[in-house]
Amino acid sequence: MLLATSLVRAAGALIRAAASTQTLGCFYVGMEMAKRIVPYAGVAIIAFALGMFAAKLVHHQPRQTPWQVLLLFQNQDLYNLSDERKRALQSAIDSIVGAQDPNERPFFPRMFRTMVNTNGQTRYVLVREQPLMEVPGEPRVRTHVFDSDGKLLTSDEFSGGWRTSVTDIHVAQNALLKQDAMVIDGEYRYGPHPSHHYYVLVSDRMVPAYFERNGELKRDEYLFANASVAPSIK
Repeated sequence: MLLATSLVRAAGALIRAAASTQTLGCFYVGMEMAKRIVPYAGVAIIAFALGMFAAKLVHHQPRQTPWQVLLLFQNQDLYNLSDERKRALQSAIDSIVGAQDPNERPFFPRMFRTMVNTNGQTRYVLVREQPLMEVPGEPRVRTHVFDSDGKLLTSDEFSGGWRTSVTDIHVAQNALLKQDAMVIDGEYRYGPHPSHHYYVLVSDRMVPAYFERNGELKRDEYLFANASVAPSIK
């Protein structure tokens, strides 16, 4: 009887030991799995937190104003932008100076940059062109002058030259005028006759200074009925 009792107690002890060993083994396996999972869980939590922060930041970030968008295109080649950037630029221009008349041929942005006027003030100048499409005819040029805060000061429209295709529009320091000048380069439709129209910013108005064709000064070009290159007087 005593021997049987001893055997039962020994068997119980073995069972408890085995159970304890199994528990420890499971605990060990669980710890090993946790060690492997924790780094990935940590990365996932950090990524989630960063995503939430970025989404919140984007949500609260103020949208750019049309003027801020326009400033992004300063001193760039507006003639060869991608379609997406052209749409963004045109949208900003429409918001600032007004949408184009759907009943007229469109004006395309050609230049946006700063220019110093005759008072020594720095202004922003946006130039748009309606290209020459038929002969007889002329390209049309629109200029818009802004202050540094984006306030529209003046707008003018004038001819780019009778039967002339505009080849370039830029601003450069002019040695003859001793100040900034806007230069509209053109090519006469019939024959190699390059032309250059020079404009200065008198206060906040774009005013013609002089005209060149074939390298010669042509003051009389301003008097031709079909060759007006001066801003319209309104």
